[in-house]
Amino acid sequence: MTPGARIVVLTNARLAVWTSVLLVAIVTTIMSAAPASAQMFSIEPGEKVKTKSEENYTMLGLSLEWADFSYRGAPQAQGGRADFTNPIVRIRFESPGIRLSTGFGGSLTGMEDVSFANINAQIENGVQLARGASASAMVPIQLITDLMAVRPSGQSYEFQQSSVIFGTGLRFQYRPSGGGLAEIETTGNYGFSFSQGSLFGGSLFRAIGGAKLYLPIFPNGRAIVFGYNADFRSYDIEGELNDYRYISHAFTIGYGF
Repeated sequence: MTPGARIVVLTNARLAVWTSVLLVAIVTTIMSAAPASAQMFSIEPGEKVKTKSEENYTMLGLSLEWADFSYRGAPQAQGGRADFTNPIVRIRFESPGIRLSTGFGGSLTGMEDVSFANINAQIENGVQLARGASASAMVPIQLITDLMAVRPSGQSYEFQQSSVIFGTGLRFQYRPSGGGLAEIETTGNYGFSFSQGSLFGGSLFRAIGGAKLYLPIFPNGRAIVFGYNADFRSYDIEGELNDYRYISHAFTIGYGF
């Protein structure tokens, strides 16, 4: 097997593992939600039926993300560079308790010398701090798995990190009386990150902030969604070769149901 073919096989195997993780997360969430769904069809006499304005939405969205990926290690550690400042495209699926996204960039998004791929899966629970008729505040508790790969053209070097991080933060929601939902949140996460083919790695610190607005312009309270996300990641990997910083600003349009 040639070195190029070996790289392709390893990459495909890694992507297959992460795809399996995402599928397991989706199935787990659906199974967890099944009892709640069954209760929706078992309403006692006089019981109030919740409307979409009283519940959390599921969202499918598309983001345009302006990203800056820059090397932060010592100059003598450089064995290749994967820096870029370009837009990428991200597909998002968000539902109560789970968030999935995949981002990609290449020649179609204006990247001439590098390609980018990212798969991210997040599960969470939370602690309710306060809840009123139209507003609520909670502390989300998150577990995130992430695979990021950046491949410069014409180089043997490739940045590829698999990460598992934990975090928490604050989330505020407001539900207008006319329906819809406004949400703002900020979280910080810290955990482990490993290079491809290595048993040893380093750490990843990630800070995320964002806001979403659900406008119920469709029948049955379904909504068009506008969102913004800021994402900061700092990789501190053994040997400094993979010490990079990632900063992005994403604008999302989606469908809430």
